Amino acid sequence: MILLNYRFPDEFSFQNVSKNDFDKDRNEDEIRLIFQSLLGVNLNESEFELIKQNAIQNHGKLNIESFRDALNERQQELAQ
Repeated sequence: MILLNYRFPDEFSFQNVSKNDFDKDRNEDEIRLIFQSLLGVNLNESEFELIKQNAIQNHGKLNIESFRDALNERQQELAQ
């Protein structure tokens, strides 16, 4: 599971990344850039849409934290 290491935003404070950066509302393009380009999480379009919709449904918004949680849930589903 790729993103379980990113569960605790405080671990990134030494890189000037705060909890607010994880909670900030983001658009689809920003989420795609962060997860696919910066973190190397390769998702096809339908899988990205499913995870995005689950993030919004479960958290009421789209941000790094909500997408990460939805992605972790999806990876756990697929592992079973």
